Amino acid sequence: MATAQTSFSIFVFLQTSIQLGREAIGYVESIAVVVKVPIEESIAMAEKRMNEYDNLLMTKR
Repeated sequence: MATAQTSFSIFVFLQTSIQLGREAIGYVESIAVVVKVPIEESIAMAEKRMNEYDNLLMTKR
């Protein structure tokens, strides 16, 4: 009986671990979405500023 109880405990532990893992992945994905948009916007702004700076350098020559 002890082995059945032990295997059941391990099964419950594994299921809980999988569930927590899925929740953690969902949490990380939601953070990634929140962070991704500002990063993409800031990259676009940086590229725009670099282009403006390049244009200024070209006009001064």
